[in-house]
Amino acid sequence: ASLRRASRSAFCAMAPLGMRSSSLAAPGLLLLSLAMCYVAIMNYIRIELSRDPADVSYSEIAVFVKTFLRAMTLGAALAYSLHSREFRAKMFMMGYGAVVMVLTSDMKWSKSELPNPDGIKGKATGSKRIIFIRHGESLWNEAFNGSKMPHKFLYQTAKALVGEFVLLPEADSVLIDSPLNHLGFSQAKQLARAIGQYPRGRQHDQSPQLDRDVAALRGQVSSLITCSNLRRAAQTAVVALWQRLEPTPAARSKESDDDEEGGKVHGKVHGKVGGFSDIVKVLSCLQEVSRNVDAMALTPASRPVELQGAGSSVRDSLGLEGDLDVDELFDSSSNTGNKRLFGTGLVRLNAFCDFALNQQEEVIIVAGHSLWFKHFFNTYLPRGKIDSGPAVDAKDCKMKNGGCVAFTLERGSVNGSYVYRADPDSFTVVEGGFDNKKKYLKAMKEKAKKNQ
Repeated sequence: ASLRRASRSAFCAMAPLGMRSSSLAAPGLLLLSLAMCYVAIMNYIRIELSRDPADVSYSEIAVFVKTFLRAMTLGAALAYSLHSREFRAKMFMMGYGAVVMVLTSDMKWSKSELPNPDGIKGKATGSKRIIFIRHGESLWNEAFNGSKMPHKFLYQTAKALVGEFVLLPEADSVLIDSPLNHLGFSQAKQLARAIGQYPRGRQHDQSPQLDRDVAALRGQVSSLITCSNLRRAAQTAVVALWQRLEPTPAARSKESDDDEEGGKVHGKVHGKVGGFSDIVKVLSCLQEVSRNVDAMALTPASRPVELQGAGSSVRDSLGLEGDLDVDELFDSSSNTGNKRLFGTGLVRLNAFCDFALNQQEEVIIVAGHSLWFKHFFNTYLPRGKIDSGPAVDAKDCKMKNGGCVAFTLERGSVNGSYVYRADPDSFTVVEGGFDNKKKYLKAMKEKAKKNQ
């Protein structure tokens, strides 16, 4: 009877927290559970056992605490599940993520069975300049891809899990569709500086093609900005290319009440920043090739990507007064939602190639992900080893966080089917390039073994 009363009390106390879906609900829930547990135990000892709490041993109190905490936790879980839509959605995503990790076929295709891209060398019927931008470091990268020292790894992992617990009642997450961390925003801003300050410091490798690639990033050459449907890619695209997207001074000066037709004006829309100089197109085919939950999108189909997450936002990074009007900033007509459970990344890679070659713009700018890019290069670069140039590491190494690489994508026909080829001689590095440290350390170790 006491356990039933405790569970009912916890349920009634936690329901309002779940309904509010505040970011303070989870820690508040924990503190309230502990306080209620203390009161319930004292009452249990006095009323049910007819004993003075001062006469009860610590071991007996520990048994009471465990019993009542289990009841409180059950009541809290019931309150969340019944009253918080965001919590139910989060639980569904976590459950679905576990299924994806076990059953997904996203990485399962044989590149050796595909046509050799060199089959269209010198026979291409079309081409497009492509610029890849890898997102900055995410909270997932920080937690699981950072330091491998045991104490640091455990701290980073625990920090991410605590952050996920705090966000339980929110439609936000640290791990699912993981957003940028503070370093990630800094890396995106560093790319923005590199684009804005070019050619300063690049005299040693400046070339007409690199000049044109930077001009495309600045919007001085006909180009289209695209990003995946994951938050970190969208955040990176907006921060890195803000000089191009930023509203014009005339747009910023207008007020929302100047528009009599529906509330949308260039400048601020109901307190939001709008009137952008360009837009970003969201493409689901750019979604990361991975089995991890950070590669699952929180953004529903046909909706723009939210630019805030886990306590950080593009607004703060850019120092803006209001939130960005994502409905105006993003073209989400090609956002078809999450990738299929039993599809393969190859389908999405080909879909992007088809999309790119069918656009009228000269350059397609892609804000995306390391494994997607790596699979892309392994699929469309010529078979065999590449001996020189920036493309030498493209198959073996990930792009650096905040890195930017450009190349020419060619299309030709073999036996009536389109074949795509990334020209290895066309690569330029705008910023960062490929993270080849591990590759060369491994090569040095192998060389040392041979010399022994």
